[in-house]
Amino acid sequence: MLFRKFASNHPAFLPASADPIAMLQQADAAILIGDPALLALERREQIEAEVGPCQWFDLAHEWHIRTNVPWVAAVWAVRPESLGEPRLSAAQLVEDLEASRNHGLLHIEDLVKEWAPRIELSPAVIRHYLSSNIHYVLNTDCMHAIKLFRQYAAEVDVLPALPDLRLL
Repeated sequence: MLFRKFASNHPAFLPASADPIAMLQQADAAILIGDPALLALERREQIEAEVGPCQWFDLAHEWHIRTNVPWVAAVWAVRPESLGEPRLSAAQLVEDLEASRNHGLLHIEDLVKEWAPRIELSPAVIRHYLSSNIHYVLNTDCMHAIKLFRQYAAEVDVLPALPDLRLL
């Protein structure tokens, strides 16, 4: 969507495993998200030694400088029918999700200790990601960003026009 909306470019996308070297050996660019993106940044010199110099872009930053709204990469979402019987109330679900978020925020160091041995990232990178990269509250600016993303995605035929979101 960023290419189509802001660069008037319609690149072809090829499905691939999250291996930047393999991706860049068969395409002009690679898009990585999540852990693979963080791992690629850590291996930047090795990747460029293999495939040549690369330009590195942060999609969240690119979105923000073009729209002046935050990048919302993920939200907790649930379909009402998945709440089951007896139905979990919307208030209870919100309370549970907020408690989960708050517990995680209070235990970032525990999460760093747990995840550093599991993925090849330094504790400092994991700590920075959890404490600085992620925004944990869906505020008015974030809601505007989601609506704008959905609008732009429909304008450039990345997604169909979607109904309004229903929020708890």
